Amino acid sequence: MYELKALKEELGDVARDLSTLGEVPTKENRNFTDEEIERFDNLENRKAELEGKIATAERIERCKTSTPANRPSVAIRSAQPQKITARDRQDGFRAFLLHGCAGATCRAEYVERAEKLGINLNSNQLIQRDTPDLGQDLTTAGHGQETIDGDIFVGLMTRLKAFGGIRQVADVFTTENGNPIHYAFADDVGNEGSIVGENTAQDSVSMAYTPISLSAYTYRSGVYPISWQLIQDSRIDIVNDVSRKLAIRIARRQNKDWTIGTGIGQPKGVVTALDSSMVVATAATGAITYADLNGLIHLVDPLYRDEGEGVALMMSDATAAYLEVNLKDTAGRPLFLGPQSFGNLTEAAPARIAIMGKVFPIIINQHMPAMSQTTSPCIAFGWFKSYKVRDVADLRIEVLRERYADLAAVGVQAYARADGALVDKYAIGGLKMKAST
Repeated sequence: MYELKALKEELGDVARDLSTLGEVPTKENRNFTDEEIERFDNLENRKAELEGKIATAERIERCKTSTPANRPSVAIRSAQPQKITARDRQDGFRAFLLHGCAGATCRAEYVERAEKLGINLNSNQLIQRDTPDLGQDLTTAGHGQETIDGDIFVGLMTRLKAFGGIRQVADVFTTENGNPIHYAFADDVGNEGSIVGENTAQDSVSMAYTPISLSAYTYRSGVYPISWQLIQDSRIDIVNDVSRKLAIRIARRQNKDWTIGTGIGQPKGVVTALDSSMVVATAATGAITYADLNGLIHLVDPLYRDEGEGVALMMSDATAAYLEVNLKDTAGRPLFLGPQSFGNLTEAAPARIAIMGKVFPIIINQHMPAMSQTTSPCIAFGWFKSYKVRDVADLRIEVLRERYADLAAVGVQAYARADGALVDKYAIGGLKMKAST
């Protein structure tokens, strides 16, 4: 209590000094001098610092005086929850980044909004949970994993899931923990039923199962340094800026692994997992023709081609650009159809290819192999829901307050756990370029 009293007394002194300093130029009918401006800034910073310390000290006093009987459990939400605004999220996150940084000013209103969100400013981690049952919540690591009303990083998970490529068409699901998930692929293509006569013994037909497992690899965004000045600038949408950069970094690496990953210490990508019987080569070197694409599409069983959602062609933007210019049917008509072909001139929509009397969407995936190499397919086609993407619920945000202190900055990084696997090797086929002889 003595420390709180001393802080309030000092705050009163600073406030009086600020008031006095502001009156002097007015009385003398002049502008502030450089020395007065510097002193005014120092007093303003000290005032903000004291206000933050007082707010923290008052919370500590409240915790000391409250009893277990009347202290609400962190798992119980208020019957009338406080409305969380965008400003609450912005300033609460600013407090989380700046609190404990020696020399950085953490305004009292930042601390108050962090308290409103339930953020533990003594922790260096935020944990966002995203499960179908729990919805999206945010917790601070340590001190009981308290649930926080109002999600700071709604945009981070949205961006992570919206990143182009595999996530757009795969079967994506979320689990609450990272325990292994096992699939059993049954290769039953060669078996069929039979006609039997009355009182005739039936032969048993066994199925060959291939075990496929999904684990949980930990993906790290890498550290994103942010200066104190940028954090304190209220004109900057700090939550959007941070969530965008962290999400893109993680999503880019995940998409790479889900496309061409080796399966050793990382997910096995859809291109890597293609069965050799499901890959064909172009008829000529350096060119893709109507006949080549027709052959690729017929390589996939009609059972999968007719699935609807998830059936698509996947390629890089460079390959799509080539097809847009060069792909024509036997009558010389272009097969590459943009959104305008469907009356969609303003909304974002995938380009499509019309072939075999059907229209298939094109998914742009920048990690698909280029046309310049001949060892791996540059185009994949089929039912991509057969590729399973597994996210684990916890998305962890970590702030490094000391590492960049000499640069007047903090570092932020994110961790996410995920895996992916192709569970039906006959659902997707690939087209690779013919090697030159």
